[in-house]
Amino acid sequence: MKKGFTLIEMIAVIIIISVLMITIIPSVLNQLSNKKEEISDLNKQAIYAATSNYLDYNKTTYPLNYGRAYCIKLETLVNAGEISSPIKDFKTGNEISLDKVVKITINIYNDPEYSVVEADDCLEK
Repeated sequence: MKKGFTLIEMIAVIIIISVLMITIIPSVLNQLSNKKEEISDLNKQAIYAATSNYLDYNKTTYPLNYGRAYCIKLETLVNAGEISSPIKDFKTGNEISLDKVVKITINIYNDPEYSVVEADDCLEK
């Protein structure tokens, strides 16, 4: 009697492995994507914290009054030593341009709300 696997058994094993891979790979890719988004969110939070520090040191230039909006270039934050360059977006793997600005809008509670936008999208009120 010969020892070994038949062709049918080999095909069955290949099919089982293929089905497992088809179900596992999308899950792994989603996990990686979610981690990249978390890192990107952490990157934004670091930029916002640096902006908050910058605002604290420059209160006379940027008074927190309701309805005001300020635009601070990332380059300004780098030059002030609040963040270091290059700033990398972990979601895309690309560098974030220092020409982008952090838009700070003061809400009715005098709390700043931050967003990173293009310079053209940030006009002071």
